[in-house]
Amino acid sequence: MRNNTEFKNFSATDQCIVDRKAKRNGFTLVEIMIGLVVISLLALSLFGFLDAMSKFVETQYDFVKATELADNNFKELKSSSYSDVLFKFGLDSSATAASNAVILEQTADGYTVSAVATPNQAYGTTAGDSVKVEMNISWNHLGSTKTRFYETTLIGGGLAQ
Repeated sequence: MRNNTEFKNFSATDQCIVDRKAKRNGFTLVEIMIGLVVISLLALSLFGFLDAMSKFVETQYDFVKATELADNNFKELKSSSYSDVLFKFGLDSSATAASNAVILEQTADGYTVSAVATPNQAYGTTAGDSVKVEMNISWNHLGSTKTRFYETTLIGGGLAQ
């Protein structure tokens, strides 16, 4: 236990400083400002990361959507008869590799699907029973045009009859 004689040597100003330090329970304005700066920097870095991740996810979604469109178009062509594939591209059954390639273009959900069909002889088959199909799918993403390229050869015997 302290005796009161210890405090007799302090002046009134010294006593006031001691009392102020004893009563201090909160933070100073400087401490609060430093804390806000630290929290702001952490929040900015988090928001930057989230923005980059959302752009990455959007890009991946576009690539998946383009692949899905190509896959659906190829499935539709493969489930068609050979003459239906030729008809879809405006070719007749006498079309040969010397015929001009025919372009089919369609737009769906902001994606442009361009398909080029060229009759050819593939894999040692007879002329006129296969069609080489090249498909480009393009879309606008963040101000630039993105394109995916797909190619397959549809053989008459392998198509649905």
